[in-house]
Amino acid sequence: TRATLGYDIDGVVYKVNRLDLQERLGFVSRSPRWGLAHKFAAEKAMTVLEGINDIGMNPTARPTAEQIIVGYRQIIDRAHAHGLKVYGATLMPFEGASYYSPEGDVIRQAVNEWIRTSHAFDAVIDFDAVMRDPANPKRLKADKQSGDWLHPNDAGYKDMADAIDLKLFK
Repeated sequence: TRATLGYDIDGVVYKVNRLDLQERLGFVSRSPRWGLAHKFAAEKAMTVLEGINDIGMNPTARPTAEQIIVGYRQIIDRAHAHGLKVYGATLMPFEGASYYSPEGDVIRQAVNEWIRTSHAFDAVIDFDAVMRDPANPKRLKADKQSGDWLHPNDAGYKDMADAIDLKLFK
């Protein structure tokens, strides 16, 4: 079991080479072609960074900020019922991403305001503040994004990691 490994681990990726086993396991896409990930349940705490794809991916079925917040509250309530602390991470800016829209950014900002001020989470990790361009707060810092204006590059992920107070996980 995880507790007997002698080191921290939060999951495992299984490499499956045989096509017949991939089909039996239920692979329905070609990516990843070889792997199946399994995340272990959190033991003490979890961090929630969810919603930007929901906001951007389908403008005809875009959720409202209120609908996203309802989802957050459900996650928080269920995690708290299992004795877990829940840390909320703000949604990073996405102007320049293929699915950016001003309407989506209004939703992102409303969700972030709720994350920061609702006190629903046990703590807040403000990735928006860390990653946004001070000259254009709707965009990631140019030198910290991967090229798609949605995902950070290695330097951006390092800045995000450095922004996390590790005492939260003690």
